[in-house]
Amino acid sequence: MTLRRISHSLFSCITVLCLSLCVKAQLLTSTGLTVSLNGTDYFISPYSVGNISVDATALSSSLSIYGFYPVTVVQQDISAADLPAVVQNFTAKDDIFQELFLQGM
Repeated sequence: MTLRRISHSLFSCITVLCLSLCVKAQLLTSTGLTVSLNGTDYFISPYSVGNISVDATALSSSLSIYGFYPVTVVQQDISAADLPAVVQNFTAKDDIFQELFLQGM
């Protein structure tokens, strides 16, 4: 084999290897994250459905993993006096609700 043919063959192998690695890298995607909180598993989707703003100091002593915090969002207007009843309702009707979700409420 001539040096030119070896060089061309080596270049072809490297090109195929690079293309193969690029294709494989494109197949690696996140399908979410599963975390466990007090023995209950929760799925965290890789797709955001909204954003909430919480003062960072309110979560400074809260449990978190990878920047995710267990929080509860109440979508109705309630007063502070109504909050215990809402929490009691969550506890009674939602089998995966935990008190730790109240840390960011």
